[in-house]
Amino acid sequence: AHGKVSREQIIAARRAGVPPIIELKLGHSVKMKMVYIPPGTFLMGSPKGDGPPDEHPQHRVRITRGFYLGMTEVTQAQWVAVMGTEPGKGKPNAGKSPRAAANDVSWNDAVECCKKLSAKTHRSFRLPSEAEWEYAARADTQTRNWWGNGYPGSRRVANVADESAKGLFKTLMTRYDDGYQRTAPVGSYGANPSGLHDIIGNVAEWTEDSSCNDHCERSAE
Repeated sequence: AHGKVSREQIIAARRAGVPPIIELKLGHSVKMKMVYIPPGTFLMGSPKGDGPPDEHPQHRVRITRGFYLGMTEVTQAQWVAVMGTEPGKGKPNAGKSPRAAANDVSWNDAVECCKKLSAKTHRSFRLPSEAEWEYAARADTQTRNWWGNGYPGSRRVANVADESAKGLFKTLMTRYDDGYQRTAPVGSYGANPSGLHDIIGNVAEWTEDSSCNDHCERSAE
């Protein structure tokens, strides 16, 4: 269900003196929920023999500050409310529903959206670092994806195999059909242990950088 976070997150948020979930009002009844991700340590990257070369070697990373991350991917309606433009308009993968994920958005567009969201809400928002994103996506799990090492349960947890997929995911389509021909409305699948929906699959997500920033520390593992 939407709007749920773990007991551990609630306790961590109370200790930090912040709410576990904040709700941003963007106008015209459009809202955006952000989930508190507490600081912690995790093993970043892929083990030897798994994943692309830029994910090696695995290394331990410490996230030194808690942060908020969107409970879902940014929707078409949220993007219009903040940016005033229709993302992916005319593109084949563009969702038709206001709840569809904003797609065909460049990194510069995403950065600009964060700036405008900050101005609109009088808060400070930016893209997550690669380390912050992976930390939130893994959600203290040790498997390849937060639900496990394979894809048998993906129909319940992620949109990873549809007509817009390519390569491996295109092959997976016939075996692990996720129920959608294209992108799915955000929140159509269960949340990971951090309370985040669609953190894997559906549409690609931008990060601020491809390595650690000032809010994380790393050591070789």
